[in-house]
Amino acid sequence: MTPIRVAVQNNFADADERVAGLVSQSQQIRKEPGCLQAEDFRSVEFPDSLMHLQLWESTGAFDAFWQGKGEKGGLNEPQTWQTPHHYGLPSAPRRHGQSGIEFYRHEYFGRSESVWMLADESERAESIRFPAWGAVRILIQGTSPPDGDMSAQLDNAQETRLEPGCIQFGNYRSIEYPENTCLMEVWSSPEIYDIHWLNRLVQQAARAGGPAAPRPQVDRRYGKPGAEWYAHSYYTLVDGVWQPEEGERRMVTVRW
Repeated sequence: MTPIRVAVQNNFADADERVAGLVSQSQQIRKEPGCLQAEDFRSVEFPDSLMHLQLWESTGAFDAFWQGKGEKGGLNEPQTWQTPHHYGLPSAPRRHGQSGIEFYRHEYFGRSESVWMLADESERAESIRFPAWGAVRILIQGTSPPDGDMSAQLDNAQETRLEPGCIQFGNYRSIEYPENTCLMEVWSSPEIYDIHWLNRLVQQAARAGGPAAPRPQVDRRYGKPGAEWYAHSYYTLVDGVWQPEEGERRMVTVRW
């Protein structure tokens, strides 16, 4: 079975008024067969930016959900996050990042020395390196004290957004489970991300020497932490089917 990751980002001037309804909607989605996650997040820096994450145990589970309740289950109001509104509505322009809906074949990655690799070793190809193309989407879920000091993370985000090719680098916190966090990144190309990450390794090595500060342990009440890497793409509905917004990414004769 292939798990399916869904990520919806949007931006609203009345975000405060929408929070209760979003949480209630996600609670209902969690009851659907095969739903592993339905959770709403809010930007730490830009509170008008919201994000909804779903994880389904298989393509069949998502199909059953979408065909039965999809348009009323967290994926509604597409006019607020599809072209031409990736940068927000006229009433609520985004201050950072883009709105949109994304679908991916879900995979967790883990760090092996300086390289990010599939967490499931049985899925790693040792003798093949498959191509990378387009923008790079990174989604990292973690846990931290809701009332903890985030100044270092916010300073890091502001500095990182100044790097060439950084399209999004922002910290989100779960609305319903505020100990849950999510770092959302988009880099314009694999090469640009390589440069960013290699520079980070150099910076980490330069700071090494003293003992690392202990991270506070926080119990996680819902969901699973992990790092995910994808070839970034936004989707749109075409005759009731979600397809890439970019026409050159669609195929008629092959379904990948």
